[in-house]
Amino acid sequence: MDKSVLLYEYEQILLGNKNGFSPYYFKYGDDTSKNYALYIIKFAVENYLGWDPYDMKNHFTKEIAIQMKLEPLMKYIDFPPELNKETDYYYLSVFLYPNIIKIDIKDLVLRTYKDVLSGRLCKFPKEYLSGTQGMMRAGICLQYMINQNFNFHTIRDMYKFFSEPSGSRALKDFRLNNICNEIFEHPIDYLHESLPLAQQDEFWYRYYRFKIYNNQQVKKMKKLGLIKK
Repeated sequence: MDKSVLLYEYEQILLGNKNGFSPYYFKYGDDTSKNYALYIIKFAVENYLGWDPYDMKNHFTKEIAIQMKLEPLMKYIDFPPELNKETDYYYLSVFLYPNIIKIDIKDLVLRTYKDVLSGRLCKFPKEYLSGTQGMMRAGICLQYMINQNFNFHTIRDMYKFFSEPSGSRALKDFRLNNICNEIFEHPIDYLHESLPLAQQDEFWYRYYRFKIYNNQQVKKMKKLGLIKK
């Protein structure tokens, strides 16, 4: 489609000759609609506001979007779950200028985790832990928890800690127990998958994983009366 038609429609909205964008061009959950929305926003920012990418990142707000008649386009643009679509309008600059404006995903994840720790968020966003991105987020949070609160002398000490009740208590204290329960079978699995490859130790992981399994089996046998307590 000739995008000049979109710009003409936008200009008619600005002039007050139209109430809104035609549903013919925009549909929910459609990548084409997202691209159209971003195209119009970029046009408005560059041609009417005269802003460069950094101006966009530092100054674009919901209030400006409303004034520029751009707010209705926001519903066609999906934000990362770490962000609040009502307030984090600066992130549009990442969509519009991905080669210029860079946002560190780790910083976004830790921002959300710190909000959970402080109580500003009662829990992680819905579907935050889904798929490979969810695994990555879970790992970033655990690495932050360890680096900020613990001082393990060896990799073995770390695996031992998370193989015991101390690991479960730490995850609960630092609001990661739900993540662990949702994605992993045991805290030691969470630890192993979250460590950088250079720190992962298959020997100690399998050693303590076997001890966990063995202890679980002994408890079951005692409960069934197969061995003496």
